[in-house]
Amino acid sequence: MTRACCCSLCSGRSGLFMTGSISLVGCMCVLLPCVYCMVREEGWNMLRDWLNSWLVRNHWDVEVTQSVWRGLDWIDEHYRILLAGLVSAAALHLLSTLLLLLGSMLYKRCLLVPWLITDLIIILSMGLVFTSWTFLSFFVDLLIAIVFPVIAGLVMGFWILLWRNTQFMYSRNLIPEKLARRTTLEPIIKGEYQSVPNDLTPKMQAHKQTHKQTRRLNNQTLKHIS
Repeated sequence: MTRACCCSLCSGRSGLFMTGSISLVGCMCVLLPCVYCMVREEGWNMLRDWLNSWLVRNHWDVEVTQSVWRGLDWIDEHYRILLAGLVSAAALHLLSTLLLLLGSMLYKRCLLVPWLITDLIIILSMGLVFTSWTFLSFFVDLLIAIVFPVIAGLVMGFWILLWRNTQFMYSRNLIPEKLARRTTLEPIIKGEYQSVPNDLTPKMQAHKQTHKQTRRLNNQTLKHIS
């Protein structure tokens, strides 16, 4: 029951709306802290101090610790450029997410293309980051080395599932089964496909011919009586 409900939420048009909602939350979670750290320098200083204290508390391998320190020093020197890149990427993905929601509401599959491209880049980047952190987690703690790959795999799998549903709906032109059936039957209900004598089946032609002859005989009988 729970599995079927989850699959129904992640698939179809409802899956597109859920994908858009999750993407919006994710973009805002990245965009707002980065903007705050760019505007107020104490925000970045607080984050840097927390990372330094965390490195001091965890005793890693000497070579790995020195490499991480050098990497953090480089990031600290160019943090504004890195934050500007993150803000630009988050804003671009936020715009593509809004187009995704708009295309889902208006049945415009061309509006899904920006989100499919940007999210594919994010998935590849997440795979690279998760692989790197999985390797580094072996130097931190054994428990983290076991738990982190599992959580990272679940997040990646769920995100790939949402991307696959969006790509599937794009290939189907955003038309669900019920809507496709209704679109096919609606012209018939409205009478747009009224039959023409040349297109009638033999049985229908014979029935129509008999009906005409009956009406003609009835008209002749009425004239004779009058």
